[in-house]
Amino acid sequence: MEKNSFSSAEMNLRTLLYSMTSSDDINDSPFRTEADPAASHTGSASVAQGPSKPLFTRACRFLNGLISKVTWGKKTLDGPRHGNLKCEIIGLKNRERMYLRSITLKRYAEHLSGLGTYYFTHPEGASRGLIMLDIDCHHKGTLEGAIKCAQWIKAHVFANLYFEASTNGKGVHGYIILERKNTDAQAVKDWMKKLQEYLQGYQHLFDVEMIEIKGQPTTTQYQTFQYQGYRMQTYKVQDVCCGTLAKLPREILNRWDEFEATTTVDIAAFPFPLIVGAREQEERDRPVGSGGNFIGDWKPLEPLARKIMGERERVQVGEDRNVSVTVEDMAVLLAILSFCSRHMNVDGTLPTNRVMALWENMYSTGTTSRQWNARRYAAARNVLDQAGGIAWEDHHYFPGAGTACKWQLTDEILEEIEQYTKEQPDSAPLAEQGGDLIVGWSLDRKGEGEVIRPEAVFPSIIALPDADEIEVYLKAAA
Repeated sequence: MEKNSFSSAEMNLRTLLYSMTSSDDINDSPFRTEADPAASHTGSASVAQGPSKPLFTRACRFLNGLISKVTWGKKTLDGPRHGNLKCEIIGLKNRERMYLRSITLKRYAEHLSGLGTYYFTHPEGASRGLIMLDIDCHHKGTLEGAIKCAQWIKAHVFANLYFEASTNGKGVHGYIILERKNTDAQAVKDWMKKLQEYLQGYQHLFDVEMIEIKGQPTTTQYQTFQYQGYRMQTYKVQDVCCGTLAKLPREILNRWDEFEATTTVDIAAFPFPLIVGAREQEERDRPVGSGGNFIGDWKPLEPLARKIMGERERVQVGEDRNVSVTVEDMAVLLAILSFCSRHMNVDGTLPTNRVMALWENMYSTGTTSRQWNARRYAAARNVLDQAGGIAWEDHHYFPGAGTACKWQLTDEILEEIEQYTKEQPDSAPLAEQGGDLIVGWSLDRKGEGEVIRPEAVFPSIIALPDADEIEVYLKAAA
Protein backbone atom coordinates (compact mmCIF):
# COMPACT_ATOMS: atom_id res chain seq x y z
CA MET A 1 0.00 0.00 0.00
CA GLU A 2 1.27 3.49 -0.83
CA LYS A 3 2.29 5.85 1.93
CA ASN A 4 -0.50 8.38 1.30
CA SER A 5 -3.27 5.85 0.73
CA PHE A 6 -6.08 5.51 3.30
CA SER A 7 -8.68 2.85 4.09
CA SER A 8 -12.35 3.52 3.34
CA ALA A 9 -13.11 3.99 7.05
CA GLU A 10 -10.29 6.52 7.43
CA MET A 11 -11.52 8.40 4.37
CA ASN A 12 -15.03 8.51 5.88
CA LEU A 13 -13.60 9.95 9.08
CA ARG A 14 -11.58 12.57 7.20
CA THR A 15 -14.68 13.53 5.22
CA LEU A 16 -16.72 13.86 8.40
CA LEU A 17 -14.11 16.03 10.08
CA TYR A 18 -13.87 18.15 6.95
CA SER A 19 -17.65 18.64 6.91
CA MET A 20 -17.44 19.94 10.49
CA THR A 21 -15.04 22.78 9.63
CA SER A 22 -15.44 23.43 5.90
CA SER A 23 -16.97 26.70 4.76
CA ASP A 24 -17.34 25.65 1.13
CA ASP A 25 -20.62 25.10 -0.68
CA ILE A 26 -22.86 22.66 1.18
CA ASN A 27 -23.50 20.79 -2.07
CA ASP A 28 -19.88 19.57 -1.91
CA SER A 29 -20.56 17.67 1.34
CA PRO A 30 -21.10 13.91 0.93
CA PHE A 31 -23.81 14.01 3.62
CA ARG A 32 -27.32 15.36 3.34
CA THR A 33 -27.66 18.89 4.75
CA GLU A 34 -30.46 21.33 5.35
CA ALA A 35 -31.32 22.76 1.97
CA ASP A 36 -31.47 26.52 1.48
CA PRO A 37 -34.74 27.47 -0.27
CA ALA A 38 -33.07 30.56 -1.75
CA ALA A 39 -30.25 28.58 -3.36
CA SER A 40 -30.50 27.44 -6.97
CA HIS A 41 -29.90 23.88 -8.15
CA THR A 42 -26.53 24.80 -9.63
CA GLY A 43 -25.41 27.75 -7.53
CA SER A 44 -24.31 27.97 -3.93
CA ALA A 45 -26.19 29.29 -0.92
CA SER A 46 -26.66 33.05 -0.67
CA VAL A 47 -23.75 35.01 0.72
CA ALA A 48 -25.98 36.93 3.15
CA GLN A 49 -27.25 33.78 4.89
CA GLY A 50 -24.03 31.76 4.63
CA PRO A 51 -23.81 28.01 4.22
CA SER A 52 -26.12 25.77 6.28
CA LYS A 53 -24.60 23.71 9.08
CA PRO A 54 -23.79 20.12 8.11
CA LEU A 55 -26.20 17.43 9.24
CA PHE A 56 -23.36 15.79 11.15
CA THR A 57 -23.03 18.73 13.55
CA ARG A 58 -26.78 18.95 13.99
CA ALA A 59 -27.03 15.22 14.76
CA CYS A 60 -24.24 15.42 17.35
CA ARG A 61 -25.88 18.32 19.13
CA PHE A 62 -29.21 16.51 19.13
CA LEU A 63 -27.63 13.39 20.63
CA ASN A 64 -25.68 15.40 23.21
CA GLY A 65 -28.96 16.74 24.54
CA LEU A 66 -30.31 13.22 25.10
CA ILE A 67 -27.35 11.37 26.66
CA SER A 68 -25.15 11.69 29.72
CA LYS A 69 -22.06 13.88 29.38
CA VAL A 70 -20.29 11.97 32.14
CA THR A 71 -21.26 8.28 31.87
CA TRP A 72 -20.36 6.97 28.45
CA GLY A 73 -18.23 4.15 27.09
CA LYS A 74 -15.95 2.94 24.31
CA LYS A 75 -15.40 -0.50 22.85
CA THR A 76 -11.95 -1.88 23.61
CA LEU A 77 -10.20 -5.21 23.14
CA ASP A 78 -11.60 -6.24 26.52
CA GLY A 79 -15.13 -5.18 25.63
CA PRO A 80 -17.09 -1.99 26.40
CA ARG A 81 -15.43 0.18 29.04
CA HIS A 82 -16.60 3.41 30.68
CA GLY A 83 -14.85 6.58 29.54
CA ASN A 84 -14.62 7.91 33.10
CA LEU A 85 -13.79 5.96 36.25
CA LYS A 86 -16.20 5.89 39.16
CA CYS A 87 -13.75 7.74 41.41
CA GLU A 88 -13.45 10.48 38.78
CA ILE A 89 -17.24 10.88 38.58
CA ILE A 90 -17.47 11.10 42.39
CA GLY A 91 -14.68 13.67 42.39
CA LEU A 92 -16.55 15.81 39.87
CA LYS A 93 -19.79 15.65 41.87
CA ASN A 94 -17.89 16.63 45.03
CA ARG A 95 -16.19 19.49 43.14
CA GLU A 96 -12.78 17.91 43.54
CA ARG A 97 -12.32 17.81 39.76
CA MET A 98 -12.95 20.52 37.19
CA TYR A 99 -13.83 18.39 34.15
CA LEU A 100 -14.18 14.85 32.80
CA ARG A 101 -13.78 13.26 29.40
CA SER A 102 -16.85 13.34 27.14
CA ILE A 103 -17.94 12.23 23.68
CA THR A 104 -16.43 14.87 21.41
CA LEU A 105 -17.24 15.55 17.77
CA LYS A 106 -14.18 13.53 16.79
CA ARG A 107 -15.46 10.52 18.74
CA TYR A 108 -18.86 10.90 17.09
CA ALA A 109 -17.07 10.92 13.73
CA GLU A 110 -15.17 7.75 14.61
CA HIS A 111 -18.40 6.02 15.61
CA LEU A 112 -20.40 7.03 12.55
CA SER A 113 -17.54 6.20 10.18
CA GLY A 114 -16.96 2.76 11.70
CA LEU A 115 -13.48 3.45 13.08
CA GLY A 116 -14.70 3.10 16.67
CA THR A 117 -17.72 2.14 18.74
CA TYR A 118 -19.07 4.34 21.51
CA TYR A 119 -21.82 3.87 24.07
CA PHE A 120 -24.18 6.14 25.98
CA THR A 121 -26.38 6.17 29.07
CA HIS A 122 -29.56 8.04 29.95
CA PRO A 123 -28.77 11.44 31.55
CA GLU A 124 -29.13 11.43 35.32
CA GLY A 125 -30.87 14.75 35.97
CA ALA A 126 -32.31 15.81 32.60
CA SER A 127 -36.02 16.00 31.85
CA ARG A 128 -35.67 13.82 28.73
CA GLY A 129 -33.17 11.32 27.44
CA LEU A 130 -32.45 8.42 25.11
CA ILE A 131 -32.69 4.67 25.85
CA MET A 132 -32.05 1.65 23.63
CA LEU A 133 -34.17 -1.42 22.96
CA ASP A 134 -31.77 -4.31 22.26
CA ILE A 135 -33.12 -7.39 20.46
CA ASP A 136 -30.37 -10.02 20.71
CA CYS A 137 -29.79 -13.07 18.53
CA HIS A 138 -26.28 -14.07 19.68
CA HIS A 139 -26.83 -17.73 20.58
CA LYS A 140 -30.17 -18.38 18.91
CA GLY A 141 -32.55 -16.56 16.60
CA THR A 142 -32.08 -14.81 13.27
CA LEU A 143 -31.77 -11.24 12.04
CA GLU A 144 -35.06 -11.67 10.16
CA GLY A 145 -36.76 -12.62 13.41
CA ALA A 146 -35.28 -9.59 15.18
CA ILE A 147 -36.49 -7.27 12.41
CA LYS A 148 -40.00 -8.77 12.58
CA CYS A 149 -39.96 -8.29 16.36
CA ALA A 150 -38.94 -4.64 15.99
CA GLN A 151 -41.63 -4.07 13.37
CA TRP A 152 -44.23 -5.65 15.67
CA ILE A 153 -43.16 -3.41 18.56
CA LYS A 154 -43.34 -0.40 16.25
CA ALA A 155 -46.84 -1.33 15.14
CA HIS A 156 -48.30 -2.22 18.57
CA VAL A 157 -46.28 -0.50 21.30
CA PHE A 158 -44.07 2.39 20.11
CA ALA A 159 -45.24 4.14 16.98
CA ASN A 160 -42.50 5.75 14.84
CA LEU A 161 -39.85 3.64 16.56
CA TYR A 162 -36.44 4.12 14.94
CA PHE A 163 -34.44 0.90 14.74
CA GLU A 164 -31.43 -0.38 12.83
CA ALA A 165 -29.45 -3.60 12.54
CA SER A 166 -26.63 -4.08 15.03
CA THR A 167 -23.02 -3.85 13.90
CA ASN A 168 -22.43 -7.61 14.06
CA GLY A 169 -25.65 -8.31 12.15
CA LYS A 170 -27.04 -10.52 14.94
CA GLY A 171 -29.75 -8.27 16.30
CA VAL A 172 -31.63 -4.98 16.12
CA HIS A 173 -31.29 -1.77 18.14
CA GLY A 174 -34.29 0.51 18.67
CA TYR A 175 -34.12 4.00 20.20
CA ILE A 176 -36.76 5.71 22.35
CA ILE A 177 -36.83 9.18 23.91
CA LEU A 178 -38.13 9.27 27.50
CA GLU A 179 -39.95 12.27 28.94
CA ARG A 180 -39.32 11.99 32.69
CA LYS A 181 -40.01 15.52 34.03
CA ASN A 182 -39.52 15.33 37.83
CA THR A 183 -38.84 11.59 37.96
CA ASP A 184 -35.58 10.69 39.69
CA ALA A 185 -32.95 8.35 38.22
CA GLN A 186 -33.88 5.34 40.37
CA ALA A 187 -37.53 5.58 39.30
CA VAL A 188 -36.38 5.69 35.67
CA LYS A 189 -34.32 2.51 36.20
CA ASP A 190 -37.32 0.78 37.79
CA TRP A 191 -39.53 1.85 34.87
CA MET A 192 -37.00 0.55 32.34
CA LYS A 193 -36.85 -2.80 34.17
CA LYS A 194 -40.65 -3.01 34.08
CA LEU A 195 -40.62 -2.18 30.35
CA GLN A 196 -38.07 -4.95 29.74
CA GLU A 197 -40.19 -7.53 31.57
CA TYR A 198 -43.25 -6.28 29.68
CA LEU A 199 -41.63 -6.77 26.26
CA GLN A 200 -40.07 -10.09 27.24
CA GLY A 201 -43.59 -11.41 27.70
CA TYR A 202 -43.98 -11.29 23.90
CA GLN A 203 -40.50 -12.28 22.71
CA HIS A 204 -41.59 -15.92 22.36
CA LEU A 205 -43.62 -14.90 19.30
CA PHE A 206 -40.43 -14.28 17.31
CA ASP A 207 -37.20 -16.07 16.48
CA VAL A 208 -35.05 -14.04 18.90
CA GLU A 209 -33.05 -14.80 22.04
CA MET A 210 -33.72 -11.86 24.33
CA ILE A 211 -35.17 -8.34 24.50
CA GLU A 212 -33.29 -5.96 26.79
CA ILE A 213 -33.58 -2.27 27.65
CA LYS A 214 -30.15 -0.61 27.93
CA GLY A 215 -28.86 2.85 28.70
CA GLN A 216 -30.01 3.11 32.32
CA PRO A 217 -29.10 6.35 34.10
CA THR A 218 -26.48 6.69 36.82
CA THR A 219 -27.78 6.85 40.39
CA THR A 220 -26.02 8.78 43.18
CA GLN A 221 -25.75 7.84 46.85
CA TYR A 222 -25.05 10.62 49.35
CA GLN A 223 -23.45 10.37 52.76
CA THR A 224 -25.78 10.37 55.76
CA PHE A 225 -25.42 10.90 59.52
CA GLN A 226 -27.54 10.54 62.64
CA TYR A 227 -28.81 13.63 64.42
CA GLN A 228 -31.15 13.39 67.43
CA GLY A 229 -32.50 10.08 66.24
CA TYR A 230 -33.03 11.21 62.64
CA ARG A 231 -31.01 10.19 59.60
CA MET A 232 -29.82 13.31 57.79
CA GLN A 233 -28.37 13.47 54.28
CA THR A 234 -25.43 15.61 53.26
CA TYR A 235 -24.40 16.95 49.87
CA LYS A 236 -21.26 14.80 49.93
CA VAL A 237 -21.42 12.03 47.31
CA GLN A 238 -20.45 8.67 48.74
CA ASP A 239 -20.96 6.36 45.77
CA VAL A 240 -22.42 6.21 42.26
CA CYS A 241 -23.92 3.30 40.35
CA CYS A 242 -23.15 3.76 36.67
CA GLY A 243 -25.89 2.86 34.24
CA THR A 244 -25.76 0.11 31.63
CA LEU A 245 -24.06 1.13 28.40
CA ALA A 246 -26.02 1.23 25.14
CA LYS A 247 -24.54 1.57 21.68
CA LEU A 248 -24.99 4.87 19.88
CA PRO A 249 -26.92 4.69 16.58
CA ARG A 250 -24.81 4.50 13.42
CA GLU A 251 -27.23 5.13 10.52
CA ILE A 252 -28.70 8.45 11.63
CA LEU A 253 -26.96 10.51 8.93
CA ASN A 254 -28.71 8.53 6.20
CA ARG A 255 -31.99 8.24 8.15
CA TRP A 256 -32.04 11.47 10.08
CA ASP A 257 -35.74 12.19 9.55
CA GLU A 258 -36.66 8.79 11.03
CA PHE A 259 -34.38 9.17 14.04
CA GLU A 260 -35.50 12.72 14.81
CA ALA A 261 -39.15 11.57 14.78
CA THR A 262 -38.61 8.42 16.86
CA THR A 263 -41.05 7.56 19.64
CA THR A 264 -41.21 9.89 22.63
CA VAL A 265 -42.70 8.24 25.73
CA ASP A 266 -43.96 9.94 28.88
CA ILE A 267 -43.03 7.68 31.79
CA ALA A 268 -46.03 8.73 33.87
CA ALA A 269 -48.53 8.16 31.05
CA PHE A 270 -47.36 4.86 29.50
CA PRO A 271 -50.08 2.27 30.34
CA PHE A 272 -48.23 -1.03 29.61
CA PRO A 273 -51.27 -2.38 27.72
CA LEU A 274 -51.91 -6.06 27.12
CA ILE A 275 -51.03 -6.44 23.43
CA VAL A 276 -52.41 -9.20 21.26
CA GLY A 277 -49.87 -10.29 18.66
CA ALA A 278 -50.24 -12.05 15.33
CA ARG A 279 -50.84 -15.58 16.60
CA GLU A 280 -52.91 -14.42 19.56
CA GLN A 281 -55.08 -12.33 17.22
CA GLU A 282 -55.86 -15.42 15.17
CA GLU A 283 -56.92 -17.28 18.31
CA ARG A 284 -58.94 -14.36 19.67
CA ASP A 285 -60.98 -14.05 16.48
CA ARG A 286 -62.15 -17.66 16.75
CA PRO A 287 -65.68 -18.32 18.12
CA VAL A 288 -66.18 -18.47 21.88
CA GLY A 289 -65.60 -21.93 23.30
CA SER A 290 -63.06 -22.96 20.69
CA GLY A 291 -60.24 -22.90 23.21
CA GLY A 292 -58.79 -19.61 22.02
CA ASN A 293 -57.00 -16.90 23.91
CA PHE A 294 -58.87 -16.23 27.15
CA ILE A 295 -56.06 -14.67 29.18
CA GLY A 296 -57.79 -12.16 31.39
CA ASP A 297 -60.91 -14.33 31.89
CA TRP A 298 -60.00 -16.72 34.68
CA LYS A 299 -63.37 -16.84 36.45
CA PRO A 300 -64.82 -19.70 34.32
CA LEU A 301 -61.90 -21.81 35.56
CA GLU A 302 -62.64 -21.19 39.23
CA PRO A 303 -64.60 -24.48 39.72
CA LEU A 304 -61.76 -26.45 38.12
CA ALA A 305 -59.19 -24.65 40.25
CA ARG A 306 -61.13 -25.46 43.41
CA LYS A 307 -61.35 -29.10 42.36
CA ILE A 308 -57.58 -29.27 41.78
CA MET A 309 -56.96 -27.78 45.23
CA GLY A 310 -59.13 -30.46 46.85
CA GLU A 311 -62.00 -28.06 47.63
CA ARG A 312 -59.63 -25.98 49.78
CA GLU A 313 -59.87 -22.20 49.62
CA ARG A 314 -56.14 -21.69 50.14
CA VAL A 315 -52.93 -23.67 50.48
CA GLN A 316 -50.16 -22.37 52.71
CA VAL A 317 -46.71 -22.05 51.12
CA GLY A 318 -44.22 -23.77 53.40
CA GLU A 319 -44.07 -22.36 56.92
CA ASP A 320 -44.75 -18.79 55.85
CA ARG A 321 -48.29 -17.88 56.84
CA ASN A 322 -48.15 -14.66 54.82
CA VAL A 323 -47.85 -16.49 51.47
CA SER A 324 -50.57 -18.88 50.34
CA VAL A 325 -52.16 -20.13 47.12
CA THR A 326 -55.83 -19.23 46.70
CA VAL A 327 -58.42 -20.47 44.26
CA GLU A 328 -57.97 -17.28 42.25
CA ASP A 329 -54.22 -17.92 42.01
CA MET A 330 -54.82 -21.40 40.63
CA ALA A 331 -57.45 -20.18 38.16
CA VAL A 332 -55.15 -17.41 36.89
CA LEU A 333 -52.31 -19.91 36.53
CA LEU A 334 -54.55 -22.30 34.57
CA ALA A 335 -55.54 -19.48 32.21
CA ILE A 336 -51.93 -18.47 31.59
CA LEU A 337 -50.58 -22.02 31.25
CA SER A 338 -53.39 -22.94 28.89
CA PHE A 339 -52.44 -20.05 26.62
CA CYS A 340 -48.71 -20.86 26.84
CA SER A 341 -49.35 -24.57 26.16
CA ARG A 342 -51.27 -23.69 22.99
CA HIS A 343 -48.55 -21.25 21.92
CA MET A 344 -45.35 -23.02 22.92
CA ASN A 345 -41.88 -21.71 22.22
CA VAL A 346 -40.09 -23.21 19.25
CA ASP A 347 -37.68 -25.14 21.50
CA GLY A 348 -40.47 -26.43 23.75
CA THR A 349 -39.46 -24.41 26.82
CA LEU A 350 -41.83 -22.55 29.13
CA PRO A 351 -39.74 -19.95 31.01
CA THR A 352 -40.87 -18.50 34.32
CA ASN A 353 -40.28 -14.99 32.93
CA ARG A 354 -42.98 -15.57 30.34
CA VAL A 355 -45.54 -16.59 32.96
CA MET A 356 -44.48 -13.66 35.16
CA ALA A 357 -44.90 -11.12 32.34
CA LEU A 358 -48.39 -12.36 31.47
CA TRP A 359 -49.40 -12.43 35.14
CA GLU A 360 -48.17 -8.88 35.73
CA ASN A 361 -50.06 -7.70 32.64
CA MET A 362 -53.26 -9.18 34.03
CA TYR A 363 -52.62 -7.47 37.37
CA SER A 364 -51.80 -4.10 35.78
CA THR A 365 -55.03 -4.16 33.75
CA GLY A 366 -57.12 -5.03 36.83
CA THR A 367 -58.06 -8.50 35.55
CA THR A 368 -56.82 -10.12 38.77
CA SER A 369 -56.28 -8.72 42.24
CA ARG A 370 -53.41 -11.08 42.98
CA GLN A 371 -49.89 -9.81 42.39
CA TRP A 372 -47.09 -11.94 41.01
CA ASN A 373 -45.17 -13.89 43.64
CA ALA A 374 -42.48 -16.38 42.67
CA ARG A 375 -42.96 -18.59 45.74
CA ARG A 376 -46.72 -18.64 45.31
CA TYR A 377 -46.32 -19.51 41.63
CA ALA A 378 -43.96 -22.41 42.41
CA ALA A 379 -46.36 -23.75 45.06
CA ALA A 380 -49.36 -23.51 42.72
CA ARG A 381 -47.40 -25.31 39.99
CA ASN A 382 -46.50 -28.08 42.44
CA VAL A 383 -50.15 -28.50 43.46
CA LEU A 384 -51.11 -28.71 39.78
CA ASP A 385 -48.33 -31.22 39.15
CA GLN A 386 -49.43 -33.31 42.13
CA ALA A 387 -52.90 -33.43 40.59
CA GLY A 388 -51.41 -34.83 37.37
CA GLY A 389 -51.98 -31.73 35.25
CA ILE A 390 -48.42 -31.14 34.01
CA ALA A 391 -46.54 -33.05 31.31
CA TRP A 392 -42.78 -32.72 31.88
CA GLU A 393 -40.39 -33.23 29.00
CA ASP A 394 -37.26 -31.99 30.76
CA HIS A 395 -37.24 -30.51 34.27
CA HIS A 396 -33.62 -29.32 34.05
CA TYR A 397 -32.66 -25.73 33.35
CA PHE A 398 -29.29 -24.06 32.82
CA PRO A 399 -28.77 -20.84 34.83
CA GLY A 400 -27.29 -18.04 32.73
CA ALA A 401 -27.52 -20.00 29.49
CA GLY A 402 -31.06 -18.98 28.58
CA THR A 403 -32.37 -22.58 28.61
CA ALA A 404 -35.54 -23.17 30.64
CA CYS A 405 -37.47 -26.31 31.58
CA LYS A 406 -39.58 -28.02 28.93
CA TRP A 407 -43.11 -28.63 30.16
CA GLN A 408 -46.75 -27.84 29.48
CA LEU A 409 -50.25 -28.78 30.55
CA THR A 410 -51.45 -32.27 29.68
CA ASP A 411 -53.85 -32.74 26.79
CA GLU A 412 -56.52 -33.98 29.19
CA ILE A 413 -56.55 -30.84 31.32
CA LEU A 414 -56.45 -28.64 28.20
CA GLU A 415 -59.61 -30.35 26.98
CA GLU A 416 -61.16 -29.88 30.42
CA ILE A 417 -60.25 -26.17 30.38
CA GLU A 418 -61.89 -25.84 26.99
CA GLN A 419 -65.07 -27.38 28.39
CA TYR A 420 -65.12 -24.92 31.26
CA THR A 421 -64.57 -21.92 28.98
CA LYS A 422 -67.32 -22.82 26.53
CA GLU A 423 -70.29 -20.49 26.53
CA GLN A 424 -73.19 -22.01 28.49
CA PRO A 425 -76.93 -21.23 28.10
CA ASP A 426 -77.92 -18.11 30.02
CA SER A 427 -74.28 -17.83 31.08
CA ALA A 428 -75.00 -20.22 33.98
CA PRO A 429 -72.10 -22.09 35.54
CA LEU A 430 -71.88 -25.80 34.94
CA ALA A 431 -72.69 -26.53 38.57
CA GLU A 432 -76.03 -24.68 38.29
CA GLN A 433 -77.23 -26.61 35.25
CA GLY A 434 -77.79 -29.85 37.08
CA GLY A 435 -75.74 -32.99 36.97
CA ASP A 436 -72.09 -33.45 37.68
CA LEU A 437 -69.29 -31.33 36.38
CA ILE A 438 -67.80 -32.51 33.12
CA VAL A 439 -64.55 -34.22 33.99
CA GLY A 440 -62.40 -35.27 31.06
CA TRP A 441 -59.37 -36.22 33.11
CA SER A 442 -58.81 -37.93 36.43
CA LEU A 443 -57.20 -36.25 39.41
CA ASP A 444 -54.50 -38.84 39.77
CA ARG A 445 -52.75 -37.30 42.74
CA LYS A 446 -49.13 -38.23 43.24
CA GLY A 447 -47.35 -38.60 46.51
CA GLU A 448 -45.82 -35.46 47.93
CA GLY A 449 -42.33 -36.78 47.25
CA GLU A 450 -43.09 -37.49 43.59
CA VAL A 451 -43.77 -33.88 42.62
CA ILE A 452 -41.33 -32.90 39.88
CA ARG A 453 -39.49 -29.66 40.54
CA PRO A 454 -37.13 -27.74 38.21
CA GLU A 455 -33.51 -28.68 38.78
CA ALA A 456 -30.56 -26.46 37.91
CA VAL A 457 -27.76 -28.03 35.90
CA PHE A 458 -24.26 -26.56 36.02
CA PRO A 459 -22.09 -28.03 33.25
CA SER A 460 -18.63 -29.20 34.26
CA ILE A 461 -15.81 -26.92 33.14
CA ILE A 462 -13.09 -29.58 33.31
CA ALA A 463 -13.47 -32.55 30.97
CA LEU A 464 -12.27 -35.63 32.89
CA PRO A 465 -10.54 -38.37 30.84
CA ASP A 466 -12.08 -41.81 30.62
CA ALA A 467 -10.41 -45.10 31.61
CA ASP A 468 -9.02 -45.81 28.11
CA GLU A 469 -7.35 -42.39 27.89
CA ILE A 470 -5.77 -42.89 31.32
CA GLU A 471 -4.42 -46.28 30.31
CA VAL A 472 -2.85 -44.89 27.12
CA TYR A 473 -1.28 -42.06 29.12
CA LEU A 474 0.20 -44.46 31.67
CA LYS A 475 1.69 -46.66 28.95
CA ALA A 476 3.26 -43.65 27.27
CA ALA A 477 4.69 -42.44 30.57
CA ALA A 478 6.21 -45.84 31.31
